[in-house]
Amino acid sequence: LGRIANPRFHQLVIPLLYDSNSDVAEAALRTVERLGASDFLFVPTLVTLLRNRKLKSGAREVLLGYGEEVLDVLANFLRSPEEDIWVRRHLPATVTLIPSQNAMDILIGALPDPDGFIRYKALSAVSRLHLERPELTFDAAAIEKVALKESTRHFELLSLRYNLFEKG
Repeated sequence: LGRIANPRFHQLVIPLLYDSNSDVAEAALRTVERLGASDFLFVPTLVTLLRNRKLKSGAREVLLGYGEEVLDVLANFLRSPEEDIWVRRHLPATVTLIPSQNAMDILIGALPDPDGFIRYKALSAVSRLHLERPELTFDAAAIEKVALKESTRHFELLSLRYNLFEKG
């Protein structure tokens, strides 16, 4: 996160990214986009904006402009249980749009997440990335482990359902 522009500029722009008026927030987002990848100080704010339905797409596009350099930061947010769950749930789709071995490794690393929706999003992103870039490698054992755990859980729930509704 070493590249930082004028601190006063950040003090002015970051609050505008959270403005309740979506036109103001979108204009601030375009301003950050015009800066390009020159300033990583906006990255945490952009990641937070992934939770905002109206700004998610624009924030994702700006994040993609940082290229592979932003992947480690996105991985930290994805792994952080303290981060907003909906921000974390949008990160696998963002990571997969920066196709690289690091992206694949980050997605595989997210597979054991306790949140089922994150696991689903990570597995979908791995599948998409593998289809688009088959030269990227991953540990098949990690996927097998998740599949075994999910199928075991499914059969436990199926057994509970049978005991409750069939056997009474």
